[in-house]
Amino acid sequence: MTHPLFEKHRSTLDGALAAIATRGYWSAYPEMPSPKLYGETAPEDGRRAFEVHKGQPFELGQPGQTGWHGGETSPYGVELGTSYPVCTPDALIEAAQTAMTEWQAVGVQGRTGICLEILDRLNKQSFEIAHAVMQTTGQGWMMAFQAGAPHAQDRGLEALAYAWREQSFVPAEAHWEKPQGKNPPLVMKKHFEIVGR
Repeated sequence: MTHPLFEKHRSTLDGALAAIATRGYWSAYPEMPSPKLYGETAPEDGRRAFEVHKGQPFELGQPGQTGWHGGETSPYGVELGTSYPVCTPDALIEAAQTAMTEWQAVGVQGRTGICLEILDRLNKQSFEIAHAVMQTTGQGWMMAFQAGAPHAQDRGLEALAYAWREQSFVPAEAHWEKPQGKNPPLVMKKHFEIVGR
């Protein structure tokens, strides 16, 4: 059975697989910050979403939080005032290990589909991300948009396509038979499952 997120984004993965097979140009994520491509309200929605973060804690809902750290000022002189959670490493490691069981159980198609969905959601936040990149790195607007959003998303998709391609070479089942001369052959039915780590 296929995972619904894998099917939802299958055409994106197929485009990326074709690009890595030919080493040709292809992008799932437009590099021009055009309202025609991202939606008429996307530029203003992204700016407003970024503004909401200023002077606020960047809540991630992580376990083992012991406090906040921050106080950034933009290279442009804008006081960002965003603070980030400080967590105990042991609590984060324990949470990751606990989550691993479900991550493994969803299977390779599920993990690939989830990662494709993450990239899709990040792309929908490209204008917000661009403002954050611009204000934290000092890059100009166009560079912050392209490098911080669609180009980064393309690199993530490329890595995901290579990972999927390599994992798809592993058969789920195989019939193995070794001749034994006059004796009956050794026969095994093999089952392979790629387990995420």
